[in-house]
Formats: sequence, C-alpha cells, structure tokens
Amino acid sequence: MADLDPIEEFERSYEWSGSLYRSIGRFIVQFEWLCDGLRQAICELVWDDPGSHPTLVRIVLGEAQPGALLIRFQSILAHISGIDHVDRPIIDDVCKRIDRLIQERNSVVHGLWFTELQLPDRSAIASKIKYTPKGLKGVNWKRTPEEIEQLADEAAVVNRLVGHIRSAQSSGVPLSGWLIWDDDGAVRFPPGLDG
Repeated sequence: MADLDPIEEFERSYEWSGSLYRSIGRFIVQFEWLCDGLRQAICELVWDDPGSHPTLVRIVLGEAQPGALLIRFQSILAHISGIDHVDRPIIDDVCKRIDRLIQERNSVVHGLWFTELQLPDRSAIASKIKYTPKGLKGVNWKRTPEEIEQLADEAAVVNRLVGHIRSAQSSGVPLSGWLIWDDDGAVRFPPGLDG
C-alpha cells in the first residue's frame, strides 16, 4: 500500500479525531440524561409517599455523583414493597449496566486521550493514573469512536429502562410484563417498544 501524502494523512487524521471527539461528546450527553433519569426516578418513587416534598428531594439529589445516585435508586427500590422475585433480576441487570456505564464514563472523562496516535484499528489510547493503597498505578485502554458511540446508545437505552422501572413501580404493573430478556442475557424492550 502506498504511503499517503502529508495532506491526505492530515485530512484522515483530522476526520478521525473529529469523530472521536463527537462520540465522546455524545456519550457524555447521553450519560448525563441517564443521571437525570435516575434523579427523576428517585423523586417520583419518593413522591408516591404522601408525606414527601418533591422540591426537597430534588435539592438533596442535586449534586449527587452518579455512583451515589445509583446506590440511592437501588436502596429505594429495595425499600419499596411489591418488587417480586421475577422483577428483581430485571432491576439488578439495569443497575449493573448503570454501574458499567459509570465506570466507562469515568474512564472517558478522566482519561488522558492521545488523539494524535490513531492506531491501525482506528482506536485511540487513553491513560489514567490510579491511586491505590500500594501506590500509583498506570492504566491504559483504547476505544474507537464507534465503541464510544455504542456507549452513548447504551446510556440512552438504560435511561429508558430506568423510566420503565419508575413507571412500573408507580402503576403497580410488573416489569416482567413490559421488558424481555435478549439472547445475550440483557434486559431489552419487546419488539415495537424498542425504538
């Protein structure tokens, strides 16, 4: 394969880095919508209690980090009666996916991206220093723009799942009647509701 001339190489690199930045931005926006969906779900689940005040609940959740939102969401769902053994695995799957998205978001946001080093597989390398009881540890990973786009898509789907959990709890309809398990063992919307 012939080498690219410098202008073609620059144009390809510019196009690739632009797609990387766009995918990171889209993921962060979708992730923040998921966090807002968690806040809303928590508020609505607590609002079902006649003694609660929605504005106060929203104030308490205002600056909560994503991990804290997830723990509060799980705690409130565990406290609510009426979650049966069939719905529990659905809630656990959604919460596990939220936790994975939190970890991915932290890597994407806090990683040092080397955007000028596009690898042959169209991925970029990111690096982060982790502080552990045994000292500093360097962690590297790589992602393609397409992989980050998939994270954004997953954040959007999980946000909708959180909304369905909230609606099911408010209406008393079992989650198992609204959601299905796919072949990969993940909770999904049934055909017709997946768009």
